[in-house]
Amino acid sequence: GAFEGLTSTYICDNLLKDKDSRLIAIDPLTDEYLPGHEDNALFVGQYDRFIRNTRTYPIELMRTTSDKAFKQPGFKDYRFDFIYIDGDHRREQVYQDGSNSFHCCRVGGHILFDDYEWREETKQGIDQFLRDYGNWLEVVVKGYQVMIKKTRNRD
Repeated sequence: GAFEGLTSTYICDNLLKDKDSRLIAIDPLTDEYLPGHEDNALFVGQYDRFIRNTRTYPIELMRTTSDKAFKQPGFKDYRFDFIYIDGDHRREQVYQDGSNSFHCCRVGGHILFDDYEWREETKQGIDQFLRDYGNWLEVVVKGYQVMIKKTRNRD
């Protein structure tokens, strides 16, 4: 998720390697997180805030869900050095985001999962990912966030 773009701008300011690097943000940026969700009011107007906060940064916005983005032709050919996962916090989707990201992450690259200790469902999805992909990664940090380093390809 990209929400209001503050993490995206931080990544651009501090992690992009050179002037040709860019950040790809994947988020539908709708005015509703999930139907009936208790925090939906926070999401009203998030697209406009994201655009305002990121307009001067090298950010490509894919205004869709991660599942749809990963299915777009050519997307699985991308190889990323760093992937930050902070979107749909449901167990199955966190796992799916991790799995999809793993395949697009370079060997030696990192994936950072946010909100590990925030919701039990999120923690369960990340834990399942760590169990299923544990032979191909190294856990670098495990606290409120979980960072892994991809050590080799799974396939």
